[in-house]
Amino acid sequence: MKTLDWTIRSEEDWDIPAEFLAQALKPGDLMWLFGSMGVGKTTLVQRICKFMGCMESIQSPSFAIMNQYLCKGTIVYHADLYRIEHEDELWDTGIYPLLDASSGIFFVEWPQRIPERIRAQYEPAFNANLDLLPDYERSFHLILPER
Repeated sequence: MKTLDWTIRSEEDWDIPAEFLAQALKPGDLMWLFGSMGVGKTTLVQRICKFMGCMESIQSPSFAIMNQYLCKGTIVYHADLYRIEHEDELWDTGIYPLLDASSGIFFVEWPQRIPERIRAQYEPAFNANLDLLPDYERSFHLILPER
């Protein structure tokens, strides 16, 4: 299992991992985004989409639960499951059929809201773990899927 680590000290520092991921992610790929509120999960998705050539404004899906974008012919799904409280609510979001049939790239914030037994069905996935550090810095630990 290959891992990569970055320390994000400024807005511009997001560009290094974002550009790497924009090149590494392919249609059908899935990225789980773990981290506390405000750590930069949506910022990362915004930066990746920028490098993928997305012309749309990438917004946090916190209230919509899921957004869809077109980035140079590739469909990008961006889900935020923070407000999900019960497993039954996940079915109502429509996320499972999309995960099953997705030929796009799928980003899921707060994937721990999906029961682990179900999440395991969607492996291998990119696993992004973001943590707050002192002085508003972030650590970004990425586990690459085995292909």
